[in-house]
Parts: sequence; structure tokens; C-alpha cells
Amino acid sequence: MKHTWKITLFLISLFLITQIFGIFTVSRNIEVKKDVVTGVVTVKHQETIVGEPPKTESGYESVSIIIIAVIAGTLLLLLLIKLNISRLWKYWYLVAVIMTMAITFGVYIKLGSNIRILSTNLNQIIILSLAIILAWYKIYKRDILIHNITEVFIYTGIAVLFVRMFEGYLWAAFLILIIISFYDMFAVWMSKHMIKIAEYQTKNKIFAGLSIPYKPQPPTKTKGYFKETQTKKKGIRTAVLGGGDIAFPLIFSGSVMSDLIIKQGIEKSSAVALTSIISITTTFALLYLL
Repeated sequence: MKHTWKITLFLISLFLITQIFGIFTVSRNIEVKKDVVTGVVTVKHQETIVGEPPKTESGYESVSIIIIAVIAGTLLLLLLIKLNISRLWKYWYLVAVIMTMAITFGVYIKLGSNIRILSTNLNQIIILSLAIILAWYKIYKRDILIHNITEVFIYTGIAVLFVRMFEGYLWAAFLILIIISFYDMFAVWMSKHMIKIAEYQTKNKIFAGLSIPYKPQPPTKTKGYFKETQTKKKGIRTAVLGGGDIAFPLIFSGSVMSDLIIKQGIEKSSAVALTSIISITTTFALLYLL
């Protein structure tokens, strides 16, 4: 096995929680309407704290945007690594964490008020305050529990924002999974730049994904002095699961859910339940890989 059973089960449990919670949150952020005359089903996505979720004109456009974003983000991060500007990476990551968590919190935090402007402003203040506090603990306090819990909210927010891009283009969401899979194989086995990025993030203690460090072994006492263990020489081993491995399956699941609602006419609650099957089978696939 790649990791101990305890850590493996912890990783896959968090993965499954993120997938199920993400699908449920995406469903909460949409309003389904059915025309009683024509029977046509339409889905309206609620506006998030960063604006309305983007909508594309074609599946090809959706695929292109995602691919360009992945390439641009990777090149920028490699440049930061080359120049050794860890502080800029930290600020970039901090903003991304705040925004994605705020999107998720915005789906649930909706305080009522007789005055709409006051209600909206109050909601935004609460949402951003909560996101900023958690992001600060995640990045600067480096609490491992906070880090992994916030990952659930981060990738859920990404799904809420991007699922709409694949609405009506389920084939495009599937194509993205295939492209990303081949990209991962190239990035890890051939160019190895993904390993370089993961090591850089781990070294700076700002990893975009699930991260669980092993407990360091105590030093061995030998003839009156403490001998360094292998752990102390090489550093603490850490079990990680990259953010892309979480986000892209979730976006695909959200796209399937939308397709079931719009094209198959299935009720939202039933669509969520059916889509959860994808999350469960994906979790078993991850368990097999680990």
C-alpha cells in the first residue's frame, strides 16, 4: 500500500465527503423550473459572492477555458518556483481559498431582512469574515484539521462556480476528465513537473489538496547521545491528494446531475441521489489506486 490503512481511510473519507457535500451544495444553488405547457425544464444558478457562475456558448469553449486556465496556472506556479517567490504564492493561494470558501458559504448563509440591501451586505460581511478567519488559520496557523476541513469547502465552491459551464455539454465534462488524466500521467511520469510543484507546496506548508503528515518517530538513544532517525534526516513524510483529483470528478458529477434534471426530467433530490453513485464508485477507484 502507498500509505497506512488509517491514513488511506482518512483520505478517501474526506474525498467522499467533499464529493457528496459538493453535489448537494451545487443542487442547493440551483432553482429548477418546469414549463407546465411545454414541459421544458430550465435551471437557474443563483448568483455567488463573486458574481454569477459563468456560462459558455459551447462545450468546446468550456473545455478550452479549463485547459487554458490549467496551463496558465501551472506555468505561473513554475515561474514562482523558479524565482523562489514563495510569498507571492502564499498571497495568491490565500485569495483563492477565501473566494472559493465564500462561494460555498454563500449558498447556506442567507439571512432575511425587510431591507434587501442591508440583508445582502450583512450576508456578505458574515460570509467573507468566516472565509477570512478559516483561511488565516489554514495558511498561517497551519492547523492540519482546519487545512483538510477547509478543502471540502474550497472544492465545493469551485464546483458551484464551474458546473454551469458544462450544463448541456456533458460530453465536454467527460472530455475534460480524459484530458486531465493524460495530463496527470505526463506531468508525473514524464515531465515530472507535478512532483516538483507538490514538493514545493509541501516544503512551504501550503499544499492545494488534502494533506496528512505522518507522526515523526522519536530519536533513538545510543551511548549517551541521541542519534538522528531517518525521519529527522529526510523530514516528516506526508500523505497528499492533489486538488485536481478532487475538483474535476466533482465538476463532472455536478454536470451529470444537471443533465439528469434538464434532459431526463428527474427531480432535483432524485438527481442528487443518482449522482452520488458516481462519488461512491470514484471513491472505490481511489481506494484501489492508493
